[in-house]
Amino acid sequence: MGHVLVYYDGGDLSEKCLKKALEIFDPEKDELVLVMVVPSARIGERDTVPDITVAEARAFVDATLERLAKEGIHAIGIVHEGDIAQELANIANSMNVKSLVIPDEPNKKVGRFMVGNLAEMVLKVSSRPVLVVK
Repeated sequence: MGHVLVYYDGGDLSEKCLKKALEIFDPEKDELVLVMVVPSARIGERDTVPDITVAEARAFVDATLERLAKEGIHAIGIVHEGDIAQELANIANSMNVKSLVIPDEPNKKVGRFMVGNLAEMVLKVSSRPVLVVK
């Protein structure tokens, strides 16, 4: 069984990513995996707080999984905290995904802690195939 991993943060681009993933996803052979990463950020010596908590992210991913289930699509959800690009690459590599589908930029609510382009950062650290959606 293969895995198709989708970075899903509720933004318009992540919806496009989900649609694209469903095009390449084979329900007979693949497992769809929705991943949301809540960024952890530091400015100097001080921790900063993202606009969304891990609990809120989990609830959001669970609601999306329920929506997909109603459409007859089985998927699993993963919520992590950390560096978005690094966490995506770590999950993709550990699950040996066949494809990682990501937006070129994350939702502002989540991605405002990023410095640089998400797609470029993931491409640098992932050993798995990456499909970037614009």
